Amino acid sequence: MLVATELDYDTHWTTLQNAITTIHEQKAYMLSYEEIYRCGYNLVIHKWGERLYNGVKELIEQYLESEAETKVVPVLGIADTSPAEGVQVLKVMQKLWRHHVTCLLMMSDILVHMDRNYVVANRLPKTYDMGLFLFRDTVIRSPKYPIQSHLQMVLLNQITLERKGDVIDRGAVKSCTEMLLEMKENNGNDPIYIADFENLFIETSREFYRVESDDLVRRFDPPEYMRKVEYRLDEEQLRCSHYLTEKTEPKIRLIVEQEMIAKHLRTVMEMENWGLKQLLINSRLGDLDRMYRLFSRVPNGARELQGGLSEYIRECGKSINANVQASAIDTVEKGIPLGVALALRWVQEVLDLKERFDAFLTQAFAKDKSFETAINSAFETFINLNPKAPEFMSLFIDNKLKKDFKGKSDDEIDTILNKTTTLFRFLSDKDIFERYYKQHLSSRLLHGKSLSDEVERGMISKLKIECGYQFTSKLEGMFTDMRLSTDTMSAFKEFLENAVDTPPMELNVTVLTSTFWPVPSTPVSCNLPTQFLAASKVFERFYTSRHNGRKLTWHATMGNVDLKATFNSRKHELNVSTMAAIVLLIFNDIPDGETIPYTTIEQETGLPAEQLKRTLQSVACGKFKILLKEPRSRDIEETDVFKFNSAFSEKLSRIKIQTIASKVETSNELKETQEKVEDARKHMAEAAIVRVMKNRKTLDHNNLITEVIAQLQGRFNPAPSMIKKRIEALIDREYLERASGDSLLAQDNMAPRLDLAIAPGKHLGWFRLGTSLWDVIRLLRDQAALIPVVELKYSDEHPFTADIVLRLASNGIELRFEPLSQRLKLIKVDDFSRLRLTYQGGEVSSTKALPTFLLAYKLFGPTYPGEFDGSKHLYTLSYPGLSLVFPIPEKHMLLYQSSADLPLEFPDGTTPVASHMYIYYGADWSSATPVPIATLVRNIQDSSSPGHHSGRFGEGKVELERVIAKINHGAVLQFTGAGQTQKCMILLHVTTPQDLLADLGSPTSIYYKEEDKMKIHSETKESPRIQQEEDGILGEMDDIGYDRTNKPAEGSQQPNDYFYNYFHLGMDILFDGSTHRCKKIVMHTNVPGHFDFQSYKRCPYVLQVPSSPPSSSSNMDAESARLPPIAPQAITPSPTRQQQFGSNNNLVTAADSIAGGGKANKKKSRAGGVASSADAMEPIPSSYSSGEGGNNSRGSPDLLGSSPIPSTSTTGDAVAQELAGLNINQQHQNQPQQQQPSTFGVSPTGGMMTAVAPEKGITPEMKILTIMALLDPSSNSISPASAAGTPNKPAVILNRGSSTQNPFGPTTLNGTDGVVFEATRNGHVVTVILY
Repeated sequence: MLVATELDYDTHWTTLQNAITTIHEQKAYMLSYEEIYRCGYNLVIHKWGERLYNGVKELIEQYLESEAETKVVPVLGIADTSPAEGVQVLKVMQKLWRHHVTCLLMMSDILVHMDRNYVVANRLPKTYDMGLFLFRDTVIRSPKYPIQSHLQMVLLNQITLERKGDVIDRGAVKSCTEMLLEMKENNGNDPIYIADFENLFIETSREFYRVESDDLVRRFDPPEYMRKVEYRLDEEQLRCSHYLTEKTEPKIRLIVEQEMIAKHLRTVMEMENWGLKQLLINSRLGDLDRMYRLFSRVPNGARELQGGLSEYIRECGKSINANVQASAIDTVEKGIPLGVALALRWVQEVLDLKERFDAFLTQAFAKDKSFETAINSAFETFINLNPKAPEFMSLFIDNKLKKDFKGKSDDEIDTILNKTTTLFRFLSDKDIFERYYKQHLSSRLLHGKSLSDEVERGMISKLKIECGYQFTSKLEGMFTDMRLSTDTMSAFKEFLENAVDTPPMELNVTVLTSTFWPVPSTPVSCNLPTQFLAASKVFERFYTSRHNGRKLTWHATMGNVDLKATFNSRKHELNVSTMAAIVLLIFNDIPDGETIPYTTIEQETGLPAEQLKRTLQSVACGKFKILLKEPRSRDIEETDVFKFNSAFSEKLSRIKIQTIASKVETSNELKETQEKVEDARKHMAEAAIVRVMKNRKTLDHNNLITEVIAQLQGRFNPAPSMIKKRIEALIDREYLERASGDSLLAQDNMAPRLDLAIAPGKHLGWFRLGTSLWDVIRLLRDQAALIPVVELKYSDEHPFTADIVLRLASNGIELRFEPLSQRLKLIKVDDFSRLRLTYQGGEVSSTKALPTFLLAYKLFGPTYPGEFDGSKHLYTLSYPGLSLVFPIPEKHMLLYQSSADLPLEFPDGTTPVASHMYIYYGADWSSATPVPIATLVRNIQDSSSPGHHSGRFGEGKVELERVIAKINHGAVLQFTGAGQTQKCMILLHVTTPQDLLADLGSPTSIYYKEEDKMKIHSETKESPRIQQEEDGILGEMDDIGYDRTNKPAEGSQQPNDYFYNYFHLGMDILFDGSTHRCKKIVMHTNVPGHFDFQSYKRCPYVLQVPSSPPSSSSNMDAESARLPPIAPQAITPSPTRQQQFGSNNNLVTAADSIAGGGKANKKKSRAGGVASSADAMEPIPSSYSSGEGGNNSRGSPDLLGSSPIPSTSTTGDAVAQELAGLNINQQHQNQPQQQQPSTFGVSPTGGMMTAVAPEKGITPEMKILTIMALLDPSSNSISPASAAGTPNKPAVILNRGSSTQNPFGPTTLNGTDGVVFEATRNGHVVTVILY
């Protein structure tokens, strides 16, 4: 190890010292870099690093002090004497700084070993950084000389000179600022630029711009001042980019904005000569744009500008409102009444003002949304200050639609209507506008003044977009009335051709729906001439013959008459109002030249004075003076007399005389309109309250008012006091009720209170135990007004084991259905406040009675002690078929721990009140089961309970218990009645439509196929896609992919196949269009969550599994080949079928098959929900046809013409015998059903199918994997990924519409020869097709 000596250090240091001095003297070219580097290296490795570092530092510091004293200090005085020459200081500093940096770089190279080892180990600044720190502390911040202050002064003076317009040396300034930026504070992060220059620069700039802004505001007008401000902002931005730093730019910009903009906002806007108001008046778009851009820079600038803008708009609006007066109209266009001219001028001036400010918004305010809102708010304010604004707007539109649009293009018309719609958007009283618009629209339609129906409908469409369908529904109804009236008059003319009594004149009647048109409830009284009365009687006779129950009211004020008048010069045809015709016809009986006083005319016509005066003005004071009035004047007085003007002359042969009217309502008319509007608003407010409470159930008073106001603001601005009064009115009428106490709560009681009778073990009103889910949902659909909310709950994964629940949320009822049979097994009542329940005439619950324990004993009688559940504090009192649950207060719990018997009253004198009630069939409600079918039918026959829909079997005389089916053969339908069973057989390739009509009655619907859609055994792999709109469970349901009509497709060369749809049986039967034999049988399971849920009742089928898998050449094919040819004789049911099934007395025939009755027959029919799946035996097409359902068919349509089947069929008998040989638990038809085990999983209790599938029997609850394993035992396993298809027969994907139309997802089609199954994605079968 080497040990350095003192002599060694001095030698090496001297070499380094001389080298550094040589570098400072700019003679580095004389040095040997290798020698100097080795000296520094040796000193460091010999542990002299500290002395070396300090020596270098001291040497640099001595050099900088010398340079500052000799070069910098002498020029400082120049800056004191001449600010312009201060740049010399900057140049000296620039030269010294650059030389110093160059020297530091050289020294860093020769001392690199010290920097990498000693400096790093001791956490000291490296040589370069140390040199910068020394320059900062020795030169810039020299403790001996005022270099720092002079440098700051010179930099600021240079910037000030440039601000005043002088030219400066930007390069010198930039070098100094870069020097300050490169030197850091002791933390090594912040440049000394901030502390030594920027802070002072910001403060001096603030003072500079404060003084300058005050001076400029006094000297210049706002446009010029804003140009100066804009110039200063741009100048400062350029300054920062040229020789300062970008980080300084936001700070100096903020100073300029605060001093020159923010402090003078109001001053600039309110200057008299060229403030904001003058800029707007003179449309100085450039200056407005500059003001917007400058004001938007400061926090409150845009808001102040918006305020000034809004204030100016309101002033203009007030001026428009004040100027539109009768005295302000100097000239009135010919033919336009004064009131209309006022309205047109007001609207046009508002439109012109809006157009101006739309231009300002686009060109000056950059389409700023906040400015758009301010402008719209100002317009809305002043428009609604004019109480006649709604009427004026309606008159303006009326004038445009009548004549102003003549000759204009569609684009011009659309532009004007869009502008008018914009003004309409500002109206707060849109309901008042609606009233006026209806009046004016009715006048245009009835008098044929509208230029174009297309333009009229376009305007209504714009109003619909603004306010919704309800706003324009009556307006659209008016157009419908006009169209229907045209059809009615065509029929009336045909009627007159064959009528004996014809009207004495040609009559054209427009029939108006009173709720659509603005017609008075009581027509204007008048004495119609005899001719008019005779003609009206003929039309009334015609109309009442076509429309029963309608009443016609004639409105003479809304009609017009064509009269042929003979004058001295010539004859004219006059088109006048009905009232004018009544007046003119009086003069037929007056000799020429004689006068009639006003009082006589009033007496003979029977017209009110106001209507009569307006009518006389039109015929005596207008352009066409048919009558002459004495004395001559424009107004009609009661002392005036009139005579016929026989000397009347006019070039036109046909003259149209309009009734003179002000068009703008008088004060009395306006008051009457306001009263009608206020009455209508009461109903709207009550409807809004009801809507809110239906949605929110319970809501406090203030929030209710807030939500109602929010809903009504689209039509008018309701006052909170008015809403409070409507709430009280609803409470009085029992639509609402207050919560307990006097707290301001409104509790929902919107659903009408149902009145239901209790029958324990049988029913609760309409809801009968044992009724199918399909029937109950149909009932709920029919009773939607009484039961508005229905919630369906089911298990998507276990639809055959988990109960199906219907929750009637608005009525406090829950209906629980057994999942396998889908029949009602339990009725739960959990909110007695929404129901009125009775038992044998006594009230169980109502607004006046509560279901107390005492009342239960009184009505239902004594029973066994109930069950007490201490953990839930509940006491259950049970009767046969009925249980009541009473909550026990905790303070009384100890009284009943030892005894389950509940006393009639608690110790404090109160009696328990029931919280729940259960109605069920069985031992107790927790183990309830559906009522046996035989019992259900008997209960229906013993009761006239409404709401039960049992299909077409004698209104509840029989119910379908089960369907026994066999592949390649057919099915046997077994019906159960009160103590007896009946059967119906459907055989493939044998059964005819007449057989079904005789056994089952008319189908719900008949669907004719347009073409063969699918063949499941085709090689096609494309899956059909069926488009169908999704309807709700309780909505009107149309089937998928069906064009359901009652006749074959026109022009078809080959007869179409057709379906008989029996929705109430859960079945579709497809008949061959040529042979009219059964071709396919479709059975549905009504699985919740499937696309066709609730289209069909669940079919309780049992499908026999053949002992061996069906082959492609089945026995059925052989038997079908042996069918006899069709013979031309009448169709009759097969005697063999009658013998097998016995007497047909209890089956419904085609003559007495009426479906359910009432409203159900009027609903859209619903064809087989998977008739597409039944169609699946044929090639898969690319798409399906879809269509509307037809009406239900009744009777025996002649579907086959003269192509019958023989009266007997050997092949049919053989098949029937084979099918009848199935083990289906046969019993004698006339004997009560015996309870004995069933081979095919049929429960002996009421024929309900059990959840356990029998061996070799397929029932609805079995999954597709199990079914396919039974049908094809040779397949050891079936991959779920193949959608239950076999390896040789992959499943077909059936996708019914898009994910939006059909959220239930696609299904799969699987099967073998003779049968196809449609299954959901989780394997549950939804459809079985036999073919």
